[in-house]
Amino acid sequence: MPQRPVPTMADNLILIFGYGDNFLFHNPYDRISGLSLQGIFGIVHGMDYVEVDVDVQKVLEDWRGSLRAHVWLAPDGRIRDLDDLPDSARESLMDARKEAGEPPILGIGITDCVEICTGAARFMMQAARGDTTITVRIRPKQQSDLKDFIV
Repeated sequence: MPQRPVPTMADNLILIFGYGDNFLFHNPYDRISGLSLQGIFGIVHGMDYVEVDVDVQKVLEDWRGSLRAHVWLAPDGRIRDLDDLPDSARESLMDARKEAGEPPILGIGITDCVEICTGAARFMMQAARGDTTITVRIRPKQQSDLKDFIV
């Protein structure tokens, strides 16, 4: 059987999981971040995002239901200590501390909870230092879905 090429997008983004219009991609340069299909096309095709401030505690409580939250949150919902993070998360956190970067992108994930699509390390860094609100980017059509988190 001939080998099919690995699906790629935007230089090395590899499809790992898809459901509805929420596809998660793996970026080898940020080993733990997922990026929704809308996020990728937004970056590639200039999709509009709006910046809003969100309540950190409400986001963290809801994000516990995410498939990726276990990397950053302990089972009881508290933010993991640096020593408890996987190596890839620790590296992402160190990179986020060095760079100003873009605001995190939030959306609704496949488990119908809030999802930190990109910038989880930056979001968690700000949450761990005690910020009660964080500026994030969201898609305008998801603003009503995320209204409970917006301050």
